Amino acid sequence: MDLRALDRYIDDHLARRFKVADLAAFACLSETHFTERFRAQTGMSPWQYVMRRRLEASRQLLMRSRLPLSEIAALTGFAHQSALSRAYRKHYGHPPSQTRRHVSEISSPNLHHLTAKSAH
Repeated sequence: MDLRALDRYIDDHLARRFKVADLAAFACLSETHFTERFRAQTGMSPWQYVMRRRLEASRQLLMRSRLPLSEIAALTGFAHQSALSRAYRKHYGHPPSQTRRHVSEISSPNLHHLTAKSAH
């Protein structure tokens, strides 16, 4: 089973609801055989893997865009913003807003710190 091709397929269709049958059909395997081989290769279920890809994509969008969380949720296959927030907090240990805030703090200079330094 070609995981790179499967990754591309998942990423290209991230907004849709996946069923194991969809992924198995893409891999030209039965659902049972696909699930067994997938778990043997990745150590996780297809659902866990798709969820991880969704969370990684949502994290990238949070860090690289100013899209509202509701739009990021829709683009990455979450039914609602709250579903993304719950899954994100469970996986990363903090809410999506904290990731965005952290990136914002890193990318914008600390003006108070700079002006205080230049005054001395």
